Amino acid sequence: MKRLFVLLQRLLVGNLLLPRLWVMTLLLTACVSPTQLPLQASYPDYSGTPPPPRVRLILGSWRTDDVSQMRGILTQFNKKYPHIVVDYETYDTSDIGIYLPEMEAMLKQGKAPDVFYIPSFDFGEKLYNEGYLQSLNQLDGLEENFTSENLAPWTNNDGKTYGVPLMNVSYGIYYNQDLFNKFKLNIPQTWQELLQTARILKNAGIIPFANASGDAWTMSELVYLGLLPNFIGGTTGRLAYLNGERCFNDADMVQAFQAVKDISEFFPKNQKYLKYNDSLQIFLQGNAAMWVSGSWDIHFLEEQAPDFEWGVFAIPPPAGRPLYVTYHPDVAIGLNSASAHKNEARLFLEWVSTSEFAGLISNELPGAFSPNRNASSPDNLHARQFLALSEKGNTDIRFAWQKISAGTPDAYALIRAETTAISHGSFSPQQAADDLQTGLSAWYAPAKNCSQER
Repeated sequence: MKRLFVLLQRLLVGNLLLPRLWVMTLLLTACVSPTQLPLQASYPDYSGTPPPPRVRLILGSWRTDDVSQMRGILTQFNKKYPHIVVDYETYDTSDIGIYLPEMEAMLKQGKAPDVFYIPSFDFGEKLYNEGYLQSLNQLDGLEENFTSENLAPWTNNDGKTYGVPLMNVSYGIYYNQDLFNKFKLNIPQTWQELLQTARILKNAGIIPFANASGDAWTMSELVYLGLLPNFIGGTTGRLAYLNGERCFNDADMVQAFQAVKDISEFFPKNQKYLKYNDSLQIFLQGNAAMWVSGSWDIHFLEEQAPDFEWGVFAIPPPAGRPLYVTYHPDVAIGLNSASAHKNEARLFLEWVSTSEFAGLISNELPGAFSPNRNASSPDNLHARQFLALSEKGNTDIRFAWQKISAGTPDAYALIRAETTAISHGSFSPQQAADDLQTGLSAWYAPAKNCSQER
């Protein structure tokens, strides 16, 4: 640096006959740090052509727990397209019930991100029909890498696809292997056996389940939607409700809400004040034997307690009924129709459609299973254990996502309030089922004309 300034000084005093303006430019550049240089300085060789302008895309999401992993994944895209940077933003909420209306409001105000997470079925279809989401039918790689079944949760009745499937998730019960071994407990095969296992642990002074209801979404999202297929008969039963062949307050639905009440008795004391992260820590610290949750929590347990010995088993059905595992198409990424950078966003979504991205998702976020038809089995052992649960039995999606969350009051909001009320002792299972039936029959035609006979 000192030699450079000596040379510049000679230039300025006339030792070399060069324009002083040019010399001053060199001097100023020498004083600028690398991070202050023009953006083109970081571009690769474009074979003599001017580099394209730098573009910054915003990827909106409700998954606050995946920030570091997603940012790492997105750097791989930036290596392929150095002129496009994708920022991952979560708007300070992991509650989809908060994220969805917030995203809708941003879209209406023209402030929404370029690309953003959309859940399966009703919400995304509503946004597409209102013109907020771009059709992706002509996106390179979409139909080649995803089956029509995997695209269906983000495709409307006219065959318009508006989301690139990102991840599926599975449900189960995490369990502390040391505690199960200590009390010589077997893996419960029925719901009744699960409750009996919980009683044994509670009588021994161990918290049976780490779950809590301090976050409004946890009772519905983790517990109820995970156990429900076992009580209503999986896909066949769910479609019977959606088609009006069954009412939402029939005996099976009441029994499912009763299951929420029964399991709540084995939660920690003052569970109504405990948050989702509190539950995680209670389980991680060995203070609870089980935790009903989803595959997306794998990386938390592995990162925060790498020596903790735990396993997972399926949420068991009532005695005499078949096993169903909730395996759900959870997230796709849609393109904001009002984005100022649609071409760059489409390049990004094409990359999201590749097997390369599928491998990154499966291995950087163990428990987030790529629906890409070319995705390989995840490297993570616990992720493979979760997948094995869905491969052993029948599967179904989350009950509230399709059709019955398209109006007001929507099924998700109703179930969230009802399951929380049950866990607090302010609603009976019958009241919860009646509330669900009444709420949906206010706008959902099959609920208005449903049959109580089975």
